Amino acid sequence: RLLRYYISQSVHYGLWFSLFLFTALYAVGDRVILGTMGTSATEVVHWLLPILLWGSFQWLAWSANQILIALGRPATVSWLTVGEQVVRVGLLVVLTPPYGMVGLPIAFASALMLRGLVAWWLVGRATGRTHVYVWRTFVAPIGAAVAFHGFLRIAGEWWWTPTTLASVVLLLAGMIAGLALYGFFTALLGGWD
Repeated sequence: RLLRYYISQSVHYGLWFSLFLFTALYAVGDRVILGTMGTSATEVVHWLLPILLWGSFQWLAWSANQILIALGRPATVSWLTVGEQVVRVGLLVVLTPPYGMVGLPIAFASALMLRGLVAWWLVGRATGRTHVYVWRTFVAPIGAAVAFHGFLRIAGEWWWTPTTLASVVLLLAGMIAGLALYGFFTALLGGWD
């Protein structure tokens, strides 16, 4: 029962923090890239969303790994890692020739999501049914992320200039002060206990 509670909390906080990082970096990332690297880096801005999406799902695999280790199944984690790499390489071989560089993030994200789903299926089999609170785990953090994204975009439009200093200040403000604001939006939507 205690492990099921911890699993519920890991899903809640893993998703909450991943959404914060994704939202903050996506809201200011294009300005930071263009402000620090100049207009020659416009191609890099197109890769921001796929890379951030892939990074946002890292918690899915990481938390399942930690639970499997706590259950005394570290070998399962190793086999999941091997399987993820085999699927990733296979998808790279299949997707890269027809799609070029676009196949890269698709292969990475697909392999990671498959690993996460299999790992969580194994966790569910070992621990039984876990209750996840839909409102505070999914709805409130997603609503807070949308509000936070809008706030950062408006703030960026208001005072950002395409300079390195303004870009770094925007990034730091979005990450440091933004965590409190995102937490406030989450609380406003009823996302805490």
